[in-house]
Amino acid sequence: MTISRRNEPFRYDFIPAVPCLIQLCEIDSSKLESKQGQAELLDLSPKGCKLDTPLNFRTNQHSCKLILSFELTQPMTVRGSILWQEQKAHSLHYGIQFEEEEELQQIITDELKKYAKKQREEMFFQEH
Repeated sequence: MTISRRNEPFRYDFIPAVPCLIQLCEIDSSKLESKQGQAELLDLSPKGCKLDTPLNFRTNQHSCKLILSFELTQPMTVRGSILWQEQKAHSLHYGIQFEEEEELQQIITDELKKYAKKQREEMFFQEH
């Protein structure tokens, strides 16, 4: 059992996961430009997210910052730091903390509300 380190009241779990692109931009305080890799967004909150990807960033040996691109109701790009890494059967899960920006937190909150409303509407129309 994994104990959640989050104390946030608002987190949205995606079922199914949302495809996203992940790109390293800094390792151990050294800037770099890496290629984008595939990942899946498992959950999202105004301050961070959980990702699933086959990519191993070896966060037990390095501190890593990244750029994450995804689309819920509109394209979004956010920057954050990897807080933890967890090995799964065929992939890795990462906990990402977004850079502290109140404006970004409000944008993510608004985007999650729009996405949840869109999901409810789609479910309603599928049932009727």
